[in-house]
Amino acid sequence: MRPANPTQLLHQSIFFRRQSRFVNAIENSTLALSIDPHLVQAWVERGIARLESNDAIGALADFEQAVYLNPDYARAYFGRGWARGWLHDYDGEIEDAERFLRLAPHETALYYQRLGNAYFGKGEYDIALTYLNRFLTAMPNDTTARYNRARLFYLSKKYISALQDLNRLVSLKSQPWGVYYLRGRVQMALGIPAEAIGDFTQVIAMRPHWAEPYHHRAIAFLDLSQVERAEADLAYADYFEPSSLMTIGSEID
Repeated sequence: MRPANPTQLLHQSIFFRRQSRFVNAIENSTLALSIDPHLVQAWVERGIARLESNDAIGALADFEQAVYLNPDYARAYFGRGWARGWLHDYDGEIEDAERFLRLAPHETALYYQRLGNAYFGKGEYDIALTYLNRFLTAMPNDTTARYNRARLFYLSKKYISALQDLNRLVSLKSQPWGVYYLRGRVQMALGIPAEAIGDFTQVIAMRPHWAEPYHHRAIAFLDLSQVERAEADLAYADYFEPSSLMTIGSEID
């Protein structure tokens, strides 16, 4: 039987979100709010679940309500800043990060995380790198921040540093297609196409209908004078629509 107590429902929501069961998490926090609409933690929890399920607009509305109900609740500002970053309001993200730190001065690592993301979005890569370095000093196994730092290194043409971060991600068993795709791009920039082919092949195994890895693997094959393989990959690249292109500078946390 589903618990009727809003606090129990909130705890259920947190449990489901941590398992990436976002539909269940949102359902439980919504039920909690139907019983107690003033439960600030439930607004924040639903906002986080919505954000992690790619509903930044819905998440922002939840965080706004949490701020309205309790202007001194630090996590509401952290969440709202996160949502603002997803919506490309990077100045708003910085503003909320500052408010978050004033209310939770011991949470400097999370403050660095938000500022790193915001300045990355603003295209101020050196400042972003400073904050991501600080965050990773405190949280060295955070895979999202390490991936974002690898992207920063790539965009700044610091390819060796990017490769080191990507290799660390693979060693941590954080191996989504984006890690292999970016590492392939980095290895091409470093002039090691044979290694890049392996990474693009991994991406193709995960996303077989995406044109971009075929295109880049074709270039790697050409660099190795494997013309027939390159032509085959270019034929696949032409066949598949280049939809859902990965933007190296896009925000993913």
